[in-house]
Amino acid sequence: MNLEESYRVLGIGPDTSEEDRFTVYGELREKLQAKLANAPTDGLRANYEEGLKRLDEVIECVESNFNAKELPILGSSAMGAEASVNRGGNLRGETGDSRPKRRRSLWIGLAALVLVTLIILSKLAWDRHVENERQRLAAIELTRAEEVKKADMAAARSKIQPLRKPYADFSEALQSIQKEAEGRLRELETAHAVAQREGSQEEQDISNLRRERYAVFTEWLQAFLKEHSVEDKLTAADELIEEGSFEEAGAILEGSVLQIVNIRGEIESAEYEKYERPLQEHLARREFRRALAESEKASERRDYRRAIELLKPYEEGKYVKESVESKLSELYRLKAEEALERAQYAVEIGEFQMARSILDSLEGDPVPDEQRTEQLELVERLNSEYALEEAVTASEKALQQDSFDLARKELAFLADDPHVGERAKAETARIDALEETWLVKERAKREIIVETVAREEETQTDQESPEPLAAFDTPPQLLSKIEPLYPDLLRQSNVSGFVELEWEIGVDGKARNVNVMSSSRSEFELPAKEAVQRWRFRPAQKDGRPVPAKVRQKLLFNPR
Repeated sequence: MNLEESYRVLGIGPDTSEEDRFTVYGELREKLQAKLANAPTDGLRANYEEGLKRLDEVIECVESNFNAKELPILGSSAMGAEASVNRGGNLRGETGDSRPKRRRSLWIGLAALVLVTLIILSKLAWDRHVENERQRLAAIELTRAEEVKKADMAAARSKIQPLRKPYADFSEALQSIQKEAEGRLRELETAHAVAQREGSQEEQDISNLRRERYAVFTEWLQAFLKEHSVEDKLTAADELIEEGSFEEAGAILEGSVLQIVNIRGEIESAEYEKYERPLQEHLARREFRRALAESEKASERRDYRRAIELLKPYEEGKYVKESVESKLSELYRLKAEEALERAQYAVEIGEFQMARSILDSLEGDPVPDEQRTEQLELVERLNSEYALEEAVTASEKALQQDSFDLARKELAFLADDPHVGERAKAETARIDALEETWLVKERAKREIIVETVAREEETQTDQESPEPLAAFDTPPQLLSKIEPLYPDLLRQSNVSGFVELEWEIGVDGKARNVNVMSSSRSEFELPAKEAVQRWRFRPAQKDGRPVPAKVRQKLLFNPR
């Protein structure tokens, strides 16, 4: 660094006194030391230390220049002394021989003084060169340090920006959410006004509920956003970024990212709890009330299957689940009671296939325990009835071949059955009687009593032929009637039809030997027979006593 640059650094001139020079130097050094003590980064501290070194070098350069100016004064004094000798002639006490010696001494002293002066000037010039080179290198280092500082600042800013951007975007998003909520509320208010003028009462109720619930949410949202304003923190982070305090700014913004997530979650949860959930619950309960009304109508018609189908879609609804479960449980119970009653009657009249079909309709239903036990007992009875029917059929085949032992064997395993054991024993006793009769016949044949055998066969033939139905004085009268059930398989097709039946009314007033004469569809025949077999009559009268009678009637089927 040269002298002029040193003057510019200190802000002084060549005429500044030594006291003023050191005053300026001291003030500059104190300022640099204060900045070094408060430097926030290592890069800035290194820069301030380098500045202190350069300041020391600047004052040394200035002071060396002032010291060099004093050397020619010494040279001028020596030359003045020589001139005095030349002008004054002999000095006091000097002889003619001593003057040359004295002159040589003066010239030697002068030469030594000049040599010393040259050495000092050379040293000062070298020191100035070294100082200039050092200052040049320091300036290069300072420039590099500033570039590094700028790069560090840019890197820090680029690192902070990803944290700042979502926070700034979220601030805008919150404002957008508030504007959207206010716009949505205005739309709902307009829709409610239209519904009041033109809509039904139900539409008015729903639009009013929407408007009221969204107004509650909007009011909450305004208070919430005011309480959780992000503008203050965003401003504080920006100020720290401008000051270079990136770590503190990053700490604020990193904490704010978590806050953003929490705020979003709270807003979404509040919108659901204050608006969507009450609306969903209202709509769900309204639809359920409609389905429940239809289900109760079907239940009154004893169409429990349809009543259950109407409520099934609401079984998993979280708002009406308990009500649906309670109602379905009641319907399943009623359906099971009605089916078991029909199955019991079918068993009583010998329609085992019909009873099996009725019980199959309960498959998969959650029947109560007591009804399930009754159902299982009835199924067990049906199994026994089927087994007895099969055994009787097999025994009849054996009897046709006069194999009485085989016929008894077919029935032997049912003797201990709790449901048909007595009937199996009675059938076995009948086989024993038939065998005894067969033995008697065989013995008669061996004795060749042809006439006796012929009379026995004629007597037996007369007993087995049915008596003709007698005419009656008073026709039978219907006392109780059950409408036939429409088949489930045809309910979707929505078709009508008929079945024409002929049956006999016994002296006990019950229908038996029910036969189908004609029908529009085969699916209607079983329900028609089942219904007629449960009818009760006052039997026909002849000569004041009940007699059997045959009747014929057409039964109609409609889907509703």
